[in-house]
Amino acid sequence: MSVSARNVRERPRARGRSRQPRSMADRLLVLAGQLTDRDRAIIRLVHEHRVFTTHQLADLFFNSQDRAEHRLRQLTEARALARFRPHTRHGEGSAPYCYVLGSAGAAVLAAEQGVEARKLDYRTDKALVIAHSQRLSRPAGGVAVGA
Repeated sequence: MSVSARNVRERPRARGRSRQPRSMADRLLVLAGQLTDRDRAIIRLVHEHRVFTTHQLADLFFNSQDRAEHRLRQLTEARALARFRPHTRHGEGSAPYCYVLGSAGAAVLAAEQGVEARKLDYRTDKALVIAHSQRLSRPAGGVAVGA
């Protein structure tokens, strides 16, 4: 048996997996092709208003909370959105996730508008500073979105 035949047997390729795009441009092309009209509307709205909770986005765009959570998690994994949970005091339970624009979402928006991402005034550090904002409070009814 030749060395190359032995190597093929020792390292079989994973089945059912497609190759991941290597460059950021390739990843953005793949993402842009996977985004639905609803996803694009979510990204635009989150960019315009800076932060939304899972519940708010579910009420606006989805028929069920479960479906909203699933799709928002996918958009977060694709970096179209970024998410965080605001701090709560001991005994108050978990706050819902809050979503801000992610780096890939900013790039998609910029491409749609025919501008560079920096023209959107987007920076990841600026987007996530909302997580520590004193203007993001949690009244008894849920998360208040402050801007």
